[in-house]
Amino acid sequence: MKKCPNGHEVNDRVRFCPTCGAEIISRIKFCKKCGSERMGTEKFCSQCGTPFDGVPSNNHIVINEEKNSSIKKYLPYIIGAVVLLGIIGVFASRSLYGSDNSKSVVADSMAVNNNAQKVESDAVISDYDERLIYQGEYEFDAVLTDATLEKKNSTFTIKIDGNKVSVPMDEGKVMSGHIYSDDLGIDVVYDYGNDLHFVRMSIKPNDKEGKEWVGEYAFTGMRFDAVLKLKEVKHKGEAVKVTEERTADDSSETVIDDNSDNSSSTYNSSNTSSSSRTFYSEQIVIGYLANQSFRASDGLTMRVDGDGRLYVDGDYAGVLSVLRYNSTSALLRYGGGMYGEGKLTVQIVGDKFQLKDPTDGTVYYQR
Repeated sequence: MKKCPNGHEVNDRVRFCPTCGAEIISRIKFCKKCGSERMGTEKFCSQCGTPFDGVPSNNHIVINEEKNSSIKKYLPYIIGAVVLLGIIGVFASRSLYGSDNSKSVVADSMAVNNNAQKVESDAVISDYDERLIYQGEYEFDAVLTDATLEKKNSTFTIKIDGNKVSVPMDEGKVMSGHIYSDDLGIDVVYDYGNDLHFVRMSIKPNDKEGKEWVGEYAFTGMRFDAVLKLKEVKHKGEAVKVTEERTADDSSETVIDDNSDNSSSTYNSSNTSSSSRTFYSEQIVIGYLANQSFRASDGLTMRVDGDGRLYVDGDYAGVLSVLRYNSTSALLRYGGGMYGEGKLTVQIVGDKFQLKDPTDGTVYYQR
């Protein structure tokens, strides 16, 4: 007979005590320290307290669990520290042995900083107060808004050479013109060689440094409000003083006529007096005519309202648009009203404007 861990006598063949249900270990072990016999399933020697083989003490179990928990808790930090030490070691070795790669990293970092400073410096392309413009080539992102407030995105490259300005177009065509001293305004145009086809842009800086320009962009039958923002400085030269002026030549000025054969005719000082008014943009042409009335010698009248709409003897004739202009005259077109499409020329005579119908030669004098 043998005893269960709780002291009950049990048969040698049973595995569990029939009295208390404790598990019975069939083989007898002896304490390695004192040699005492192990009876039943005791985990520790009853004489000296030494754990039997394969049975760890409770303290040992707790310590291992705490160690495992600590390792799991700090494992990510340990891995991170090892990786960081490895990176530091690589860079330290490169620095110690003069690695070309290390030098390249430093050089690239310096280049990025220098480029950032250069872009900021190059972004200044004008000085409005001093009427200075930097020679060079500049790329602009543009937002074009038409009369229905629909917006279109475009890109323009503007080249400045002295007081001359050019803007490349598709198919090798180029808008060309000048920058003017009174407001640093840029007027460029490409004329297809007839009265009906042209592309024109008239803009001026919206800030002192020329980072933003505003104005209008127009081509045959369409006009847009334009906002251009500097995107890239492709080339920048020295600053020059803008000296080009928009004032008209008092002695003679080319008069725009609908008949191209007569486009070389001029007004001279005998019939055109000096005027402070000049046409230097399409907006200015229409703006001068807005809310003005005109009468012909035969009594026929024309009136332009504040929105540029033309009325002939009170009947709506259409909205006026500018086909082309110079400082003292412009060729206009209207359409959409009861008179169909038509053209008019407007001329500055002294401080007054005159409209002329090129079809029959009728002149309308400002009232």
